Amino acid sequence: MSKSEEIKTTFEIEPILVIHWDGKLLPDISGKPEIVDRLPIYVSGNGVNKLLGVPKLPNGTGEATANAVKKAVDDWKLASRIRAACFDTTASNTGKHSGCHMLEQLLQKSLLYLPCRHHIQEIVIGAVFDKCLGCSTGPDVKLFVRFKNNWSFIDVDKYQTAYDDAETASILSEHQTVVDEVVTFVRTSLEAKHPRDDYRELLELVLIFLGVQPDRGVRFRQPGAHHRAKWMAKIIYSLKIWMFQQQFHLTRREAVGLCDVNIFVVLVYVKAWFTATNAVSAPTNNLQLLKTLDSYSLVTVVFLTQHVISSLIICGMLVKNSLA
Repeated sequence: MSKSEEIKTTFEIEPILVIHWDGKLLPDISGKPEIVDRLPIYVSGNGVNKLLGVPKLPNGTGEATANAVKKAVDDWKLASRIRAACFDTTASNTGKHSGCHMLEQLLQKSLLYLPCRHHIQEIVIGAVFDKCLGCSTGPDVKLFVRFKNNWSFIDVDKYQTAYDDAETASILSEHQTVVDEVVTFVRTSLEAKHPRDDYRELLELVLIFLGVQPDRGVRFRQPGAHHRAKWMAKIIYSLKIWMFQQQFHLTRREAVGLCDVNIFVVLVYVKAWFTATNAVSAPTNNLQLLKTLDSYSLVTVVFLTQHVISSLIICGMLVKNSLA
């Protein structure tokens, strides 16, 4: 018996499992100078976390994804155990002719849809950023490229907080109770273990922006990736650039846009994003986010678009429909 067969045979199967997948473009392990589609496939359950495989796909279509997931499920003899599917919200996964729908047909059963909560939240911050600073026509945000290129000239000891600017301080003072709650939430969140350094960096930048010193002290990391697809870069760069605007030239539109993004992040977004991964509380969190947007409409009206609301409602319906 091969090692892989032994692992499959000894795998303790839980009665209910969630199937996860997330396609990635990676260099071909054969050494050929080409990029291929790889699909990590994973199941989770009560105390169970198991990688089933990372097959190479002929393409990134929903059909190819569904076939690969079905084959992995059959190889591990888990078809009867799969009850839900967790996936990102790309077109190949969602919709009438998507991988999720095709997988249900292959398994001959309906699945509970658990779309990635972080991808849903990415739609929200993306819409806000585009409304405040305009859509980027290229792969990179030009403002971020400028800032990264000028980082070597920035004195990191000379930064300003939200309360050093009269207009921004006035807005936040009107919502001081919420600001205090956010500070408490961020401090608590920093006590947890984070899978990536940029999670912690974002939390610490929020505190610095609000004039609060993190436990590790005030520190600013060198700007990293700024591709427009990297949603967290939008927040991290927005906070850094605004805090160093006295050393970095901004147009009036850029300064106002960055301020609007940062206020949205502090008052509305950071708590919603860091609580997003709990699927059980997702409907409640969506409703709370909508209520928060409405409660602070005077602040958020400049960038609250129908696209933001629609994205939350549509994703909520996606889960609802999967339960029908």
